[in-house]
Amino acid sequence: MRKLSQKLRLSNLISSRFSERDTAKEALRIASESAERANELLQAAKVKLAAFGDVDHEILQHRAASFKAAVQRTIPKATLELPEELICRERARDTVSARRYDGLPELNYPFHDRDVIVTACGRLCLHRKRINLSTVLAGQKLGIKEVDDGIWLVSFMHYDLGYFDLEQKTLQPLDNPFGTRLSPMS
Repeated sequence: MRKLSQKLRLSNLISSRFSERDTAKEALRIASESAERANELLQAAKVKLAAFGDVDHEILQHRAASFKAAVQRTIPKATLELPEELICRERARDTVSARRYDGLPELNYPFHDRDVIVTACGRLCLHRKRINLSTVLAGQKLGIKEVDDGIWLVSFMHYDLGYFDLEQKTLQPLDNPFGTRLSPMS
């Protein structure tokens, strides 16, 4: 009987060790996936930084070097001041575009039954009913067209956004109207 209980304890110990090993392997797998994701995010951040002509990167490097020198006591005090060249490049990056933005052109929908303006709360009012669309469209003119009895097509510019009916009172979106379109020549 004693040998049997020793075998059971040994078996439990071995199985717990395998369980710990499997847990450690799983933790290692998760950590390596996290490291891969962190590297992807770091690369994406570097690409975004490069889009600014590396001015931000050079500013960070300059300030890091200043703090490092202060820690090593090669300069008396760390400073956030930048060389004139970096200041000029930073200002050039932040200048306002010379092109003027006039907003959207006047929208009209000649092939729709009505033109409606979306309210500030993202609704349109039709037949004394409030249809929920989106606050993103607040203040924009949309075209609506009755395609069936009580079912309306909603369009913005030349994009069909979706349908609504007067009973459900919410927009049922179509597939991505802004997605890629294949050219008839391809």
